[in-house]
Order: sequence, then structure tokens, then C-alpha cells
Amino acid sequence: MMPRRTICLFVAILICSTNAFAGILTIYAIPSPKGIDWTSPKSLAWSAISNQISDKTHTIGHANIHLRCRVEEGDAENFEILTGMTSADNDPTNDRIKHEGYGLGVLFATVPGRLETHDEASRDLHSRFKRGLVNFMQFQIGAPTCSRLAQYANEYQERGYDQFYGLPNRPRHGEGAGCTAFAASFLDLAGVHAGYLKANWSKTRRVPENLVGGPLTGNFVPVQSLLRPLRPSRWATPDETQFTINFFDPDALFQHIESAWKAGLNPLGAGTDQTPAIPAQMSNIAQAKGFILNANLIHAPTEPIWLN
Repeated sequence: MMPRRTICLFVAILICSTNAFAGILTIYAIPSPKGIDWTSPKSLAWSAISNQISDKTHTIGHANIHLRCRVEEGDAENFEILTGMTSADNDPTNDRIKHEGYGLGVLFATVPGRLETHDEASRDLHSRFKRGLVNFMQFQIGAPTCSRLAQYANEYQERGYDQFYGLPNRPRHGEGAGCTAFAASFLDLAGVHAGYLKANWSKTRRVPENLVGGPLTGNFVPVQSLLRPLRPSRWATPDETQFTINFFDPDALFQHIESAWKAGLNPLGAGTDQTPAIPAQMSNIAQAKGFILNANLIHAPTEPIWLN
């Protein structure tokens, strides 16, 4: 079992006084109100509706990132960003489902997006800490890594990628992102996105072509066809005509952190000879469970920030 302690009070920066590291990267996993069931197309549709009518926020779950870099010699000021990708107010998803026959084509669609402000993300997290409706992983990182992440965060906005929101979108390819892909990209750039962690919150689904409407197929798929008792009963097999989607699931990340915390296990796994484990310490913020991970000695990957 790993040691447990309560971290400093959350005062919008989540960083304790120390000279051992130059920055903090925190990933917050927020579950959907009632859970999204990806077992089958039908269970996905019904659970999405259940969450939509729950009168709660983040109906498909959510992820936030919080990055703070200390002042280094020659720098003008600290860098801090607390945010998450979300759809903009003019999100057409509901109309596409109800009136335009997109069916499960909405999973592949890009809609107007934006980054949450510091204040709205902070208010949301504060309310969730008290109820245990968010879990977290906080990485202590070195100066070069923090500088790399700050550059990425700035350029992501400067290039306008925050204006595009979509579940399968790849942020480092300039496609915009969903909230979880955006969070995952920071883990990738910091060199801390261990294979064990990826396996526990990434998902792949093969969507049958007959359930995909909109511009991908030109089909009109009424929402009623997704809710029928007998069909659709399953995802497509590898040899069937399909559209494949790969994504990160915030519900799965929330549960993974929760399970690891209760079992006293490292959420990143035990490591390998080639990739030693990052030391983890159990922690909490009020009722929220999480880990502090010492990644100060982890060297960030040298590949370009932006990929072709």
C-alpha cells in the first residue's frame, strides 16, 4: 500500500511550496451523471438520453487540465491555465440527432468548441470536491516539460484549434479536440501517459454503417431506430461495413482512479525495465480521490508538439 496524505487546500493553483520541481500538471476526471453505457449502440443511446434529461452538467462526462509553471530566471511571470475543451453555445448536436437524421454519425461530427475559462472550471471543481464527483492525478514536472506544455497550451489557442470540438478529433494534428483527447495530449507531451493508463480509459467502437447518418453516408437515421428493442443490438464485427472511432472515456478514467485509490495501487501501473514506474502517493481534496505523482525526472518526448 502506498502512503496517503491530504494535499494543500485547493486555492486555484494546487501547488505546494517546494524546490524539487518546477511545475504541476493536474488532470481532473468528471463522470457523467448516470454513466454512459458503451456496451452496444442501443445501450449508448438510452444512457445518453438518461443523462441528457438528468438536469445535470457534463452529461457525457468531462476532463479538465490545470497547468502551472514557476517563474524561471529571465521569465516575466508564472504561467497558469485551468481549463477544458467543451462545445460552444451554438452546438448543433441535438438538432442533428432529432431533425437531421445523424444517428450515431454525431460521434464523428465536429461542432463549434471553446476552452472553459479559469473561473467556470474552478467553480465547477470546487462544488465537486465536496461531493466526490471528480477524481484527479497531479504530476510534479520539471521545468523543460512545463515549458513545453505551456507552449502547447498557448499555440493551441493562438492557432484557433479550440474552436473545434469533436470526440475523435486529434488536438496535436490541428483538428481541435474533445475534452478527454485534449487532456490526454498533455499527458502525451509530458511523457507520462503510460500504456497501462491508456488501456484503462481508451475505447474503440466499430459503428455499423446503417446507424451512421449525416455527411459521412448521406443516410437519414431517425433517433427512434437507435432505441428499438431488437436493433441495433451490437457493434459491427471487423468484417462488416463500419466506421471506427477511437476515444478516451472520462467515466472510465474516473473509475480507474477510484479503483486504484481504494486498492492502494499506482494508477500508471508498475512500470517496466524500459519505463520505470512514476512514484505515486495517494491524496484527496475533500471527498475527491487522487494521486500525486513525482514525474520530475521524466524527460518529455523530443518529438514535435504538432504532428502531421
